Amino acid sequence: MTRSLSIQSLVVEGSSARILRDSGRARADWVEQYPPGNLPPTLGADRPLCFLHIAKTGGTSLTDALARLYPPEQVFSDGGNLSIAYLETLGEKLGGRVLLAGHPDQGVAATLQGHADIMTVLRRPEDQAVSNYLHVLADSHNALHAAAASSSFTDYLRAHHHQIDFQARSLAIALAVDPALSDALRISSHPLTRFLESLPFVGVTERMETCADILSRLLSGRQAITLNYMNASVCRGVSARTLARLRQDYLDLRRDADLAPIFAREARLYATAERVMARLEAEVLSSRALRNRAAPAGFISAGRFHTAEGLTRGPTVVASLEGSDPHIIHGPYARLPAGHYEVEFHVRLEGPQPTAKGRIELETACNDDISLRRKWLRAGACASTRGPVISFTHHHAFDVLEFRIRAHGFSGGRLIFDGVTIRPCTAARAWPSTPWRALSLARRALRNALLGLRRALARPQTGVRISR
Repeated sequence: MTRSLSIQSLVVEGSSARILRDSGRARADWVEQYPPGNLPPTLGADRPLCFLHIAKTGGTSLTDALARLYPPEQVFSDGGNLSIAYLETLGEKLGGRVLLAGHPDQGVAATLQGHADIMTVLRRPEDQAVSNYLHVLADSHNALHAAAASSSFTDYLRAHHHQIDFQARSLAIALAVDPALSDALRISSHPLTRFLESLPFVGVTERMETCADILSRLLSGRQAITLNYMNASVCRGVSARTLARLRQDYLDLRRDADLAPIFAREARLYATAERVMARLEAEVLSSRALRNRAAPAGFISAGRFHTAEGLTRGPTVVASLEGSDPHIIHGPYARLPAGHYEVEFHVRLEGPQPTAKGRIELETACNDDISLRRKWLRAGACASTRGPVISFTHHHAFDVLEFRIRAHGFSGGRLIFDGVTIRPCTAARAWPSTPWRALSLARRALRNALLGLRRALARPQTGVRISR
């Protein structure tokens, strides 16, 4: 393994600040280079794996997938962030095989370099900027919310240049221990591209399934990485038409001569990420490579699902039936080709104590709040060898699917969940989900209209109108 990129090569000319401090001693060889043909046989095998999560790049889904490969006590994140102060609190916990994941604060990458395997993912600039803008619009506590809500997307970007090259800025902050160097690194951009080229893994959001394939190989294929599509824009009710319009606004703004250099910086950084990933794909995914993409149908284990109350016991989730108002099982936030499907829930009850109204509710939904079909079962119906089945029609491949379980009216007992099996079915079996979906869409449209009216009456403004 060779080492390259001295500290001097990363310091903008004329600056006396150092990028990395390590117990008062600067390391001249602080970046570890993995040249072609010399990839690490196992990523994060005997030292920390650090995922630098740049906002709105699909990092929530990837963090979730990586965290499932580690015991909970070996996964560290400070509420979705990583800072030097937080790393210092971990102390000896950072030794050996652990996962660090979060939005990087000042100097985090520089501090961990040489002590951890660092990876990151970048997104096509126009898509990242649009997603970030929509996130700011939806978060009333965000410092930029008022500015985003009271102006068009293009005016918002003109007034806040750092949102145009957000990914470059995020990496510059992670690389510079001295805040005074962050802007210099971002403007130069060459140190950032060199940094990406030095990492053992860089991916792009648009090819996230291939990212999962590569990471499965770099992690020695101990377990196939499967992605749950979390925090997607479609789950927040944003239409494909709105996304396309905002994306075009971004592309049109690139013609602005004053802003063109900023757009170019972000484009160069993304092109570097594409190039690095293409190299990794060629080196790691040979013709005999392990391919672990989810099939259009098949078994999905309970390990890919989420639960607020249950306990994971290997491939099984165990949850209490008592007082369960929210969904006790939900997931896996997966995408499938459009078509007609049936899903079998592998669920059973242990010692159920139902009241007169005790029942289990099963639901298939997409994009968070569009219900495709529900089924209600009495406790005795979950005792058969074959699990309960719901058939449904999946209209769009980009929709994110979710299967949910809720318990009503139980004073005791446990629910045992092993996963679900998805199979294609006929249109005749799936047709009831179509009117159910139409009703959900009508409910959502009415709710959004009432919410928009209330906001307009409370604070009249001329902000962007997001069509649902």
